[in-house]
Amino acid sequence: MNLPVSSLAQAKLVLDRERAELQPSATLDKKLYVKRGDEVFDELLTEAETAKASGRPFQWFYTGHTGAGKSTEINRLKTEKRLTELYIPQVYRVKDSLDINDLDFADLLLAIAQSVVSVANRHEIKIPKDLERRILEWDTEISSEQSREKAGNLKGGVAVEALFTKFSGEIQVGGSQKKTIRQKLRDRLTDFIALINELVASIEEKEKRKVLVILDTMDHVDQKPIRDIFTQHWSSISRPKVSLLIVAPLFIIHMQELMAEVQDNYTLLPNIRVHRSPGSEELDADGFKFFKEVIRRLASLDLFTAEALEAIFRLSGGMLRDMIGIAGIIPKARCSQSTSRRSSTLVSPTSAVCCRRTTTKPSRRLPTIRIPWVLMAWRRCCI
Repeated sequence: MNLPVSSLAQAKLVLDRERAELQPSATLDKKLYVKRGDEVFDELLTEAETAKASGRPFQWFYTGHTGAGKSTEINRLKTEKRLTELYIPQVYRVKDSLDINDLDFADLLLAIAQSVVSVANRHEIKIPKDLERRILEWDTEISSEQSREKAGNLKGGVAVEALFTKFSGEIQVGGSQKKTIRQKLRDRLTDFIALINELVASIEEKEKRKVLVILDTMDHVDQKPIRDIFTQHWSSISRPKVSLLIVAPLFIIHMQELMAEVQDNYTLLPNIRVHRSPGSEELDADGFKFFKEVIRRLASLDLFTAEALEAIFRLSGGMLRDMIGIAGIIPKARCSQSTSRRSSTLVSPTSAVCCRRTTTKPSRRLPTIRIPWVLMAWRRCCI
């Protein structure tokens, strides 16, 4: 499907909240991405450069409202030249690989280890034999004989990465070995961190760059495990000699104990400014321009009246995901009215609506869908 689309039938498909996350460096997504400005990462990159120069691990939290566009910006950051000249970034999506309803600090250490091994394999860095042997010993202590036989044909870094992937898979699905894996990590925490550090040293010696593990989608984790992890176990998570960038939920900035540890080492990604000033009803010109550009790259703005665009922008609260999602509700609702009539798209000139006129007599015209009704429906489906 060529973008931007110019019909409601197609608009209802492309204006989807799940499309909000992009890979700005990818050929297809590059055309859809609207840059938010370099200031989003200025402090982060400056601290990354300072940490590298001083020889210490770089540690940073990245937060904002759900749907603000954090993952998209992280996807842009990992290709940023200022970063990649000094670091080897490896993104680990927590919600895709671990149990976000029952996350433990040991799971994150496993995620860090798996990410480091992935970096080694991607850069064809051979894991020292002794280190490989010690890592694979964990398999003999935790896994069943049948499970070990299945992985027996794998060698080197591939075998190590497969081992960590298997462990995280057991944790994600709540398998029979979930408690065993976590307990082994807790019991031999110092040994496990030492293994990570040795592998990190091997990578950095060859590449002359620091390993940066980006723990993305941590903002999807339940509040209780997040509080436990970052108040009780932050010292353990930050012990490996690896740089960390953690995409965390917004409430962490109110966790005084954690903030005392990280100090100013966090970025709050702001929502797009909706109103010109606090208490004003006047739309912010730059924010509204950004919103229209986001929609324009997906669907023709001619599908919406000026009033409709303003109403959608106001309700979005400046959150990128909701700008797209709310705009998509209108064509979905309109198209659901009738799928049998042949029709063409046009814009209602007098009200905040997106409507269709049939090619038959005026009396057969489809009823107008007004923004308030659509927004009520959207709110019900999202609460």
